[in-house]
Parts: sequence; structure tokens; C-alpha cells
Amino acid sequence: MKSFRLALSTCSFFALVNVFRAQLRSVLPTSFGRRGRDGDQHLSWAFFAPNLGVTTKLTGSEGSAIASGRWRGGGQDTNTAAIHAAKQVTSRADSKPAAKWSSVGSGSVGLVDCNATATVPPVNVGRMTSSVPDEAQHYFVSFGWWEPRLKRPNFRAGRPLQGNPTVTTIQTLLRDTADGAALVDVGANVGFMAMFGASLRRPVFAIDPISYDIAKLCEGYKANLDGRVAAPGIPFRLFHAAAGPEYAPNITVLRNADEVGYFDQSSVSAEVFGNRAGMVEERIPMITVDSIVPEDVPVGVVKIDVQGVEHGVLLGMDRLLSRETDTGGPPKYVFFEDDDTAVRQAGYRPGESREFLQEHGYRCDRMGHDTLCTKDQ
Repeated sequence: MKSFRLALSTCSFFALVNVFRAQLRSVLPTSFGRRGRDGDQHLSWAFFAPNLGVTTKLTGSEGSAIASGRWRGGGQDTNTAAIHAAKQVTSRADSKPAAKWSSVGSGSVGLVDCNATATVPPVNVGRMTSSVPDEAQHYFVSFGWWEPRLKRPNFRAGRPLQGNPTVTTIQTLLRDTADGAALVDVGANVGFMAMFGASLRRPVFAIDPISYDIAKLCEGYKANLDGRVAAPGIPFRLFHAAAGPEYAPNITVLRNADEVGYFDQSSVSAEVFGNRAGMVEERIPMITVDSIVPEDVPVGVVKIDVQGVEHGVLLGMDRLLSRETDTGGPPKYVFFEDDDTAVRQAGYRPGESREFLQEHGYRCDRMGHDTLCTKDQ
């Protein structure tokens, strides 16, 4: 994932997309290539945060930063042109009835009520679209203030923004699963993938430890509801927490300072940051994926990006990975960041996550700094 954080020219970007798609097709079933290969609209750094969720209020350093006006960012408060444009577009999912689930996750620790969550100015909502014209799926994301695309003409005009190859991968994987299969997004950042899942009318279970990200996730979700892109009857569960191997009521996560931004680089492991100055602590609970996903909800894709502690997240979803077919079955795809350096710094052994998933019957393929594991169903 980190390899895509450099700014790319238009030509080199699309060349890179084509190379990435070719690599993706080489590790997926032949039928996969016939599905829509869509691109989420997010910059490479803006959607790789460790763990997603939503909080009922902003506290601590975020609250003081807002009060003092230290949150930076430019652009209009809300991209009303984008929201208006999306209301003119009939979502492919609009004709589908809202799915009914017999239960929601039993775990409520860290569960966020977006209706009670304060917005964090500036609110910059942008319209995203897929990269394949005949599979276009428009949806909204509320960008972080540091997002470079806020300065570009397409955003100002409310025109849809394109995404990068990694987001395209998640979109493609999700489209290759059955209707109604959920997305579990661990490390959701501001929701470049979670909002796409909501636009497909899929249940979404998202975890993130950063208060600012939680506010942006709620802003984005509300924009998708207002634009009739997401359906209120479909579960969209946000958790302000870290995901790990077990429950802990209070742990510390480190992130960049308020004036730096790029909170996707947050981590529960101090070793990942070394001796970097200016790091800020947030106190949050640790939860497991198993505690939030009901057994009667099928899961299509699990995406994990938590700065080296991916194996800890996998240990906390053993029950989900071990599901039998009569209880919804295991996820078809598990896609996670797999950076050897970050893994070592977080105290794990490189390759440990791949071995764990292979023991659960998955076929794993390394894709640069990421790994895609697939289980035939």
C-alpha cells in the first residue's frame, strides 16, 4: 500500500492501474475477470488507517484542536454540487429491497451513533465513482483536510473522482461475492472502501481508532443516505476501537499530530513510529472482529490495514474464518497489508498471517506489500 503514496501523473497512474489489474487477475478465478473492476475514489494514503469506527463525540486533542481552529484544510464546507449530482443518478442498487437481518453484532463496545456524532470542519464531501464506465457506482466520501484532491477542479465542480489500484481491488473483490455478503473494513480511515460497500447495499462492519476519522466516516455515511446511495435498512456498523486478538477496555493508539494529519499511519505499536517526535495518543477499547459480526450475516470480503498488527486482528476473527457453510460460511476474500518491516516492528513474524490463513484453508498470494487470500466456496 505504501508504494502507491507517491503522486502520479495521469498517464503513469492508469498504466499502473492496468498492471495491478493484470496481477490481480493472475491470482483470481477466471470468472472474477468478468465482474466489474471498479475503482474507489480515494488517494492511496487516505484509506489506509488502522481500524475503523465511529464515536459519539470528539474528545481530547481533537476537541481542543477544533476549538482552537488548529484543524487545517481548505474548500467549501460541504460539496453540495456533488450531493445534488448524485441525487440525479439512480444507483444500480436502488431497485433492490433492503436486506433483513435477524440480528446485529452482539458486541456494542465502541459502537457509534452517527446521529449523535459531531461534524469536524471543514467538511469536504466528494463524489467517487468506479473506473469502469459500464459498472459505474457513485458514492460519497468525506475527505480529511490534508487531502490533495480538494484543490483540484473536479472536486470543486462536484465531478466524480477516480481511485487507486488498491481500492479498485477491494471493489472488484466485493463485486465478486454474492449479493448481501458483507464487507468487514478494519482500518477504514475515512471510508473509501466502506462507503462503496454501503453503495452496493451490503452490510458494512468498520473499525477505526482515530476520532477524526470517525467523524469523517459519519459525515460520509450521512451524505450517502441523503443522496439515496446507501439504504438505512442495511446494517452499517461503525466502531471507534482497535481490532485485535482479544477484548481490552482501554489501550493506547499513536497517530500523527493534529497539524500533520495523515492519520492512516496510526498504530497501536509504538515501535512502528520509532522515535518520531510529535506523536499523539488516543485511548480506545480493543475489540475482536468475531464480537461484532453476527453469525447469520455472510461475509464476502475482509480488508485489514493496521500498520503491522494484522496478525493480531486475524487471531480475533478465528470463529469467522472457521464458519461452516450452514452458518454463512467463511469470508471468500481476506485482503491485508503485509509489510515485513512493519510486521517486525509490531512484534510479529513476517509470513505469520499467511500461514494462519492457509491453515484455515485459504490460498494466499503476495501482491507487493499486500496479500490476497482466497477460499473456494
